[in-house]
Amino acid sequence: MKHTPTRVLFIAVLSLWLATSACAGFDEGMDAYVRGDHDKAFEKIFPVAKQGDELAQLWIGGMYFNGEG
Repeated sequence: MKHTPTRVLFIAVLSLWLATSACAGFDEGMDAYVRGDHDKAFEKIFPVAKQGDELAQLWIGGMYFNGEG
């Protein structure tokens, strides 16, 4: 498969967009966690963890361990 500059640019922009949206969900989840809204935090962080984000997976594990998830 030939990688044209347009295709490479599209893949790079798509990757950045996905990373940014995942970070936004994690940040919203962390804000909810700090406020003590563990249900909302889990709701926001869990999809990011499912996408493979290691920090989000760590937080979900910690929430389960502490009985918050």
